Amino acid sequence: MRADLTLLRAVHKRRLYRRIADQLSAFIAIGNLKPGERLPSERDLARELGVSRPSLREALIWLQVERRVEVRDGSGIFVIAPKPIALPVLFGERHLPIEVLGARYIVEGEVAALAARERTSDDLTAIRQSFDAIRKAGSLGLGRDSQHREFHLAIAAATHNGALMAVIRDLWDAESRPRGKRGKQEVMSPLLGATLGDYRRIVDALDASDASGARAAMRRHLKRVAREYARNARSWQRSGRALQASMRFAG
Repeated sequence: MRADLTLLRAVHKRRLYRRIADQLSAFIAIGNLKPGERLPSERDLARELGVSRPSLREALIWLQVERRVEVRDGSGIFVIAPKPIALPVLFGERHLPIEVLGARYIVEGEVAALAARERTSDDLTAIRQSFDAIRKAGSLGLGRDSQHREFHLAIAAATHNGALMAVIRDLWDAESRPRGKRGKQEVMSPLLGATLGDYRRIVDALDASDASGARAAMRRHLKRVAREYARNARSWQRSGRALQASMRFAG
């Protein structure tokens, strides 16, 4: 008995304007354009992206619908500040930085896995460039926490999911508060070599489109950093329990 192939539908490539919009969203998300800044002209954008201006206009219309940009008559197209995702319980002052790290362990592992499945060659290039910037700055003793943030945001951008990108940004910003930043810098500086090794394994998994490998590499990295946090935590019992509970939940 032959299968009825008429039940199958043609598989269509993703619409070009959506791919253009995704790339522009990622470009904005990793900080290349700040809220309130104007996008380059249509002509310049179309030339750099290698697309037609009509396709670019469709992408810009989509970004307007998604509330990523707005058109100001006579002035151009401007980036809109994203509305923060309300997570008041997680980011309340009573929570320790290591608790935020526990949340990152859960979320960023899955983000890395999704990025491995969804990333484009342009996404991978952006991630590699961010990794190279960290490596070069570290060799000169000029490493900055903001560079590590950009690396993780570049991975989040590779998911092409605006909500996930916003969550990762908010988690990193929560860790950058004065209360947690001092301890974080104490951890990152002497352990840069180990961090670069972690990042290399994450990048290699993303390059291979290995979702499970990317998830495992990201979680190994965050678990290692968590151990260093815990050594410096004043409230070891509370922070240790919170972290262990998060990591048991994530598996």
